This record gives sequence, C-alpha cells and structure tokens, in this order.
Amino acid sequence: MRIQVPETRSRAASGSPDAGHAARGLRYTPGVLAVLSPAKSLDFDSPPATDRASEPRMAARADELAHVMAGKTASDLTRLMSLSESLARLNVERYRDWETADARAAILAFDGDVYRGMAAADSFGTRDYTQAQKTVRILSGLYGVLRPLDRIRPYRLEMGTRLTTDRGEDLYDYWGRDITDVLRADLDASPGTAVLVNLASNEYFSAVDVPTLDRRVVSPVFLDARGDAEPRIVSFHAKRARGAMAGWRSGNGSRASRISPASRASATPTNRTCPAPAARSSCVATTPERRGPGAIGSGSPTRPATLTR
Repeated sequence: MRIQVPETRSRAASGSPDAGHAARGLRYTPGVLAVLSPAKSLDFDSPPATDRASEPRMAARADELAHVMAGKTASDLTRLMSLSESLARLNVERYRDWETADARAAILAFDGDVYRGMAAADSFGTRDYTQAQKTVRILSGLYGVLRPLDRIRPYRLEMGTRLTTDRGEDLYDYWGRDITDVLRADLDASPGTAVLVNLASNEYFSAVDVPTLDRRVVSPVFLDARGDAEPRIVSFHAKRARGAMAGWRSGNGSRASRISPASRASATPTNRTCPAPAARSSCVATTPERRGPGAIGSGSPTRPATLTR
C-alpha cells in the first residue's frame, strides 16, 4: 500500500517555513488531531474492553436531533436515509427509547472497517486510550464531534442526511461552524504545531469549514499497488488503513512493531503533496458543488458527489 499525503495550506500555515512538509506532522508531533468518520455498524453486545468513558461535549445538540428523529416514522427514515424496512423500524425504536438506551465509548461502539483497522478492543492499553482521547476525533451527524471515549447511544444518522431542523435544510446547516470551532479549540489546546489529519470521508469532512479552521490540514490517500498496475484506492483496504493510522497515532507509535514487515515495506509514503490543482483529482476524490468546504483546496466550496466511507 502506498500513501499519498496532499496538504491543505490555511492562511496561517501557508507562510510558515515548514508548511510544505506535511508528513512531519505524522511523526509523534503533539498538536496533531486525526479525524475519522463514524461507522454504520455498531457493537453494543460484546463486553467492553475498558470501563473508561467521557461524556460527549455536544450532547445537548445530539438530544435535540434525537428528539427530531423520534418524531419520524419508519417510512420517513426509509426516505431520508435509504434504509431497508427492518433498519428503519430498528432506528424508530432507537430514537423512541433514546433516554433509556445503553451507552458505551464511541471507539468501541463503532464496528466498521475503520474501527476494525484500529483494533482498539484487541490492542489498546490504558495509555493508548489516554492518547487517543488527545489525538483522535470522530465526526458524527448526531453528536457533532466525539472523543474516542465519549459515551454514545445506538443511532443511525449520516452527515449527508437532508434532515430539516429549525437551523436549516440538512445537517450541514444544523452544525454550521460549530464542528469547526470545536476542532480548532482542540488543536489550540494541544502543544506543538497544530495539524489536522483528515482520515474521514468526503461526506463527513465537508462539515469542517477549512478556511475558518485556519490550521494546516493533510489528507492521506491510501493506494493499493499491485505489480505494474496503476495504484488505486481499494475501499476495504483504505478504510482499514485509516483506522490503523489513527490507532498508531493513539499509541504514539508503540504499536508499529505489531505490523508485519511485509506491510511496513509496502506502506511507503509517496507523492506527499499534489503538485498542482490539475493533479488533485488523482489524489483526492472531491467534486465541486454548492456548499461545505472539502478536504483539499484553497477554501472554495465543495460537496462530494460520490461518497466514500
């Protein structure tokens, strides 16, 4: 696997002496936050690997959205999120029972490929959970910004959902710049150079206003290279790699020795920056549209046409 690391230079970072060396921010540097997407698949059944937990900082906003969702029928949810009838009924029950639902740490509740790549339940120790709380954030349609140990209830609400609220016509309107403000505050509270490592999908990172964030952003792209074939993104492997990178950051490199020599040899960084705007399409799949800043660019509005999770 090869890794491309395109960089978004904010107004503040673009003039700094080392602004062109985004990869430095991936090596044990305090002040680095990695952002992930949540997962559709959830695990609230297995025994939790840790009893450590924190409370979501935007819980009141999540409760507000849950109240809106509790008023929806199964047919409404099918239309809003293209769910099957059984999934729609399940989520009607989840929101109806919201106040009494069990909760667990987000890093253990999410069970998609990204979180299996991170393998927190199997490999994290106390120190890893502590470090993850400082270095990883999860973007959520319902909770806004989550820390790994923030307790969440079972839910389904993707960031791209066109859910009308009194704040606007969709969740991008609902969250506005609040997600960006929380991320900027978290970066500023950490010592060292502030770098946001975007490991989230276009759908979720579009909730971040990059110009307002005004911090350096790097967006690794994980490519599979086989023989002489052109390197390409393989969704399953890319998702696992995003989780593995976030997990490696959480352990401050302590888990690097657990990666096989073959994997280390193939995971060689290449093309650390996109050399020109024309080349960006080969680095990051982002399509210009009407609103919501994307992961790469100089601040022009983008919204993904094809969502990769």
